[in-house]
Amino acid sequence: MGPGISTVSGCCLNDRIVQVEGSAVLLRSRSSFALSTLVQMSQFESISKAPGFVDKVGPVLEIEELVTVKAREILSTRGYKPIRTPILESSELFLRRSGGVLASQMYEFVAPDGANLSLRPEMTAPVIRHALETQSDTAFPSRYQYAGPVFRYPDGSDGRSVGSDSVPRQFTQVGAEVVGAPGPEYDGEVIAVAVEVAEAIGLPNVGIVLSDVGLMTRLLNRFSLANRAHLFLMRNLARLSTPSGAVAVREKAAEMQLASSEGCSAAFEAMERLAKISGESESALGSVAGLCDETGLPSADAVAPLRQIIDAAVSEGVDPNRLEVNFGLDVGIEYYTNAVWGIYSGTEPKSRVPIGGGGRYDALAEALGSPVRVPALGFAVNLDDALSVLP
Repeated sequence: MGPGISTVSGCCLNDRIVQVEGSAVLLRSRSSFALSTLVQMSQFESISKAPGFVDKVGPVLEIEELVTVKAREILSTRGYKPIRTPILESSELFLRRSGGVLASQMYEFVAPDGANLSLRPEMTAPVIRHALETQSDTAFPSRYQYAGPVFRYPDGSDGRSVGSDSVPRQFTQVGAEVVGAPGPEYDGEVIAVAVEVAEAIGLPNVGIVLSDVGLMTRLLNRFSLANRAHLFLMRNLARLSTPSGAVAVREKAAEMQLASSEGCSAAFEAMERLAKISGESESALGSVAGLCDETGLPSADAVAPLRQIIDAAVSEGVDPNRLEVNFGLDVGIEYYTNAVWGIYSGTEPKSRVPIGGGGRYDALAEALGSPVRVPALGFAVNLDDALSVLP
């Protein structure tokens, strides 16, 4: 007998009653039953699934697998090779450039060997890590596709209850990355592929909303801002797009003592105006150009990159009516450096359902240890959100 287990006489031949951690259990031998059976004789508290996680069974799982296959077929036709990265990665991989919001949502722990590991909260950084580790065997541009679970702990930043079971903490991403891709033609390709994947899944009225982190950065550089204030405005740009959000951001800035200088005040005003620019691409870019001229930023150069990307997407077959500009787009992850976009399903702005996003992250490879800059970009669709709006 091992520790904590003692034999008690009784029952029938070859049967034993044992004490297992204080509970009486009847253990019957193979001579009594075809298989050993453990019969519980005391009451234990039931164990439920963790909050924010779901069991996928039957038709729900079958539909998810079916649409994943459809997405993979589209991506394979376009030349994207499958990749499956580990679910567990070094925490540092995601902390280098992802930003404070994602860092607060990571499931991070210390392994028995002392390594700091995390369940992956997104798929892009692992793909770039792989590309850098195998670059001697890889010709750029390299195209990758993936489908798999990611994990994010709710931090309350979206207003939802942290402890709520309705806030998902595991969801499936289907997406693609192009590594070693410097020109706007690749942005146009990835946007077109994202639309094709969303349509293959069966989503109605798929559209793309574009913004440009690079333009925001250049605009902010026109003002004398401390790095802390610069970062604050970039992180809160989406909130500046609504009156109540703008008030909240200004109050927070005052609390952090960021808005005292004349340069800060002018920067807040400019970014608030920028965040409210949205709509049909040419009209929106015209409004952006006007704002750039007022701040002394050459407007033609400022809006040219986004205009070139829109033209490239149209050349790839994307209906121009599906493309809009919105500088109040919530970017979320901080490694994006230039164009970013959201993918949605629906026609009216108030009823649109966001199902994914993407963008260009030309500085991520350097942050992960590359000696040279490796231009790259990609997109991901949240399959759980996408399936929720299937007709």
